[in-house]
Amino acid sequence: MRSQSLPALALFAWSSAGSQAHARQPYWHEVRFSVPETYSQTTLEFPPARESEPSSWSDTVQERRHFDRRLFQLGGSLGSIVPAIGGYSIGVFVEANVWDRMALGAGGGVSFGGPEAHTYVRFRPIVWGGEGRNWLNAVTLRAEYMVMREATLGLAALDGDNGADYVSRVSHVGSLSVGFEHQFWSGWTMRYDFGYGRVFAATPWECAIGRTPAPCDGTAPGNEMILASFSLSHSL
Repeated sequence: MRSQSLPALALFAWSSAGSQAHARQPYWHEVRFSVPETYSQTTLEFPPARESEPSSWSDTVQERRHFDRRLFQLGGSLGSIVPAIGGYSIGVFVEANVWDRMALGAGGGVSFGGPEAHTYVRFRPIVWGGEGRNWLNAVTLRAEYMVMREATLGLAALDGDNGADYVSRVSHVGSLSVGFEHQFWSGWTMRYDFGYGRVFAATPWECAIGRTPAPCDGTAPGNEMILASFSLSHSL
C-alpha cells in the first residue's frame, strides 16, 4: 500500500509546485513600470546660452567718421605773414572735402597791405579718432597759392639810402605748410598750421618819402616768408 502511494504523492507535489510557480508569473497586461523617485524629481538644467559672437567689426567698434562726410565748409581765417607784411590778415574761405584725405579750398581777405586771395589743396596723410562723438583728427600738409598786396608798414630797417620807404607791391606767393585739423561732432572744424612761403613773381616795389612817391634805393625786402594761420569753419 505504501509503495503504491509514494508515486502518487510525488506526482501531486510536482503538479502543485508547478501551478504555484505559474501563478507567480504576471500576465503581460499586468506588468507595471515605475520611474525611480530620484529621476522623477530631477530638473534638467541647461548651461546659459552663449552670446552670439560679433558677425563683423562694426558690431564691437564704432565706425569712424570721415572728413568727406561733410562735403562743404564755410569759415574764417586769421593769418600772419612775416617779415614782408609784418602784420596780420583776416579772411573767409570755402572748402570742399573731395576725399577723406584731401580737400580743395579758396578764399579772400584783407591785410595791412591790402586785399588778397588764395587757393589751396590740403592733404591728410595721417587721420585718427572720429569714433562716436570723439574728435576726428588729422595731420595736414597744405600747398597754397596767394596773390596779395605786400607791404612793409614803413619799417625803418627797410628804408632806402635816400630815405624812401618800400611801401608795397603785388606779389604771387607759393607756400607749403604743416599743421593739424580737428573736426567736432557738431560740424565745426578747427585748423592751424605753420609754413614757409616764397615770392615767385611780383610787381616792382613802390617807394615813397612820406606820402610822396620816390625812387626805390637800397636793399629791397626779401622774397622768403614765414606763415602761420588759424581757421574755424562749419559744414554747410
